[in-house]
Amino acid sequence: MKKLLIELKSDLCSFGGNGFAGVVDMDLEFDTDGLPFLPTKRMKGLLRESALDILDCCDADKHKEYKESFDLVFGVAGREHAGALILDNGRLANASHVDDCTSLRTRTAMEDGQAKEHSLRTMRVVNRGSIFEARMEFPEERRGFIELCCKGVRHMGLNRTRGYGEVCCRIEEQAGDESHTLAFAPVALADGTAAQTFVVTLDEPVIVADRSGKPHECESYLPGNLLYGCFASRWIDKHGADADFRRIFLKGAVKFSAAFPVDEDGVVYRPAPITLKTDKEKKRIADGSANTEFCKPLGGFVCGDTAYKVSHDIFAHHARPNDKSIGHATDAQGQFYGYKALSRRQAFACRIIGGKEDLEKLEKIAPQALRLGRSRTAQYGAATLAAAESCAAQRVSIPAGAAFRAVVQTPLILADAKDGAIRPDVKLLADAINDTAPGAKITSASISETVAAGYNAKWRLPRPQMRAVAEGSVVVFENTGGELSLEALRHFGLRTGEGFGEVLFEAIPENGERKLHSKSLARTGVARSTANARKQELKSAAMRYAKGKAYGNSAASRMLGMLRKSSDFAGFALELNGFEQPKAKTEAVLLCIGRENRLAVQTGDFRSFFETKARNISSINNAEGFDEYKIWLEAVLTQVKYNNRDGKGGCG
Repeated sequence: MKKLLIELKSDLCSFGGNGFAGVVDMDLEFDTDGLPFLPTKRMKGLLRESALDILDCCDADKHKEYKESFDLVFGVAGREHAGALILDNGRLANASHVDDCTSLRTRTAMEDGQAKEHSLRTMRVVNRGSIFEARMEFPEERRGFIELCCKGVRHMGLNRTRGYGEVCCRIEEQAGDESHTLAFAPVALADGTAAQTFVVTLDEPVIVADRSGKPHECESYLPGNLLYGCFASRWIDKHGADADFRRIFLKGAVKFSAAFPVDEDGVVYRPAPITLKTDKEKKRIADGSANTEFCKPLGGFVCGDTAYKVSHDIFAHHARPNDKSIGHATDAQGQFYGYKALSRRQAFACRIIGGKEDLEKLEKIAPQALRLGRSRTAQYGAATLAAAESCAAQRVSIPAGAAFRAVVQTPLILADAKDGAIRPDVKLLADAINDTAPGAKITSASISETVAAGYNAKWRLPRPQMRAVAEGSVVVFENTGGELSLEALRHFGLRTGEGFGEVLFEAIPENGERKLHSKSLARTGVARSTANARKQELKSAAMRYAKGKAYGNSAASRMLGMLRKSSDFAGFALELNGFEQPKAKTEAVLLCIGRENRLAVQTGDFRSFFETKARNISSINNAEGFDEYKIWLEAVLTQVKYNNRDGKGGCG
């Protein structure tokens, strides 16, 4: 396994298009941990530009070799296979908090020898000396060409012509065994097959193409065809398209179920039934209630009375024009586009169902590291597959004369056995389950319709669109025969090998009202927002405190220098003794500690005040410790200087 190291020789702003009004105009790209990262598409784009420069300047003897390497590494538009270079996002090494690795830089435009009004801009940068690491994969025989590309990347990010973004890139080997496979422990099912449970954890955002073909949408779960495709591709790499491949993957001998959200406690959340409705405030739910207060289907994923909200992120990208002097996409050149993706750090649980011998064969090729979804060679799609403990198959007992229901979990594609027509007719479902549940008679149905489509990468053509019963649809049956014992989860209809047609059988739940609980991905990035909010709170308090106060510009600048040289309250008190005139010293101390503490100044005990009482100056700035006091006083002195400039200074 290899990794790309990017060392910052100067401050870097990898602008993400975000900002905080009044605090940061141009902010970095942050991940779910609240730390800045380098998006892969930018790094790969820079490597590609470097490769094009190499092709432009190399001699004729090397051009053919480098052109072959370029086409293999970066790919050619319109070809079946993507480029061989796979690169993950760049993550900071040894960084735990945003304040440890970033700083704010301000700038302004000049007009007639002074700052132009309303031109002040603040930019957050990653500090020089920081190192980003990105996992990468490429053919070893092309290593020399890729190392040349890395050497050619010298700058990245904003303002690279003004001293920012100077970098040094190099490739290093990283410990890790990519060949390690998983150990299966499947459980037997009643029909003679077996099922193995897996948990897929997203290491990077994953773009799951919308099944109906909408280009900018993303599914909220992992359809079975993603895992199906990963195993099929790995089988072909190792064994080719042999007879076992055709039987397992093309004829549907093994079923790859969809992966639904799972929390840290191992609880799996499944599509909410259409009949499960909530009130307008989304505080209560009821299943099948006639109460008009419950007017809106809950939707999403649910387990019991807890709803799980799957987290998505929006990422913006632009393809630069061929003219490199133009730094962004325009109407005439380049392209601006965006992706919606499942957020990283989320986990999804799924099953593989098949004969015991087939599962043993899949066990030998099962990888730990996966690449899922669209754009999986750059920035998106990295995931980890882990075999989970497979619980015994759940069964549902239905007494004679009792009612039960079927809740569709994944799009159900039904074909009429008479004419082969595909249509979302629940009567076809009754026919399909007749062998499993003889005597089951439909009494009611609440269904919605969707479209199942897809894309065939081998043929490079879209798959035919098929009308299907949407997930969450509910069909209620009455057991008119003897007692039934059903497997809770079964597959029906077409394309079951790819996870379509999964149905959950269960008893009719009580329709009583109950409180709704919610759960979602815990984002640790809130610490960054909290720290910024605290700084803004201190600065706002300082501006209120300094309003109308007058103090000389030279004295204020001198105090700023004293403050920045000090590391604690005692040291700052000693620095303030540098004012030789008693009046100047008194005014300086009054500005620092507030006139409510005039007694400390009159007795000359301000040094003792700093040493023993300044940590409890909540009446002034609500600060804890010298670091926060420093933020507050810097803002006070800055505001005083603004007062002098605008003529708003008062008597203090």
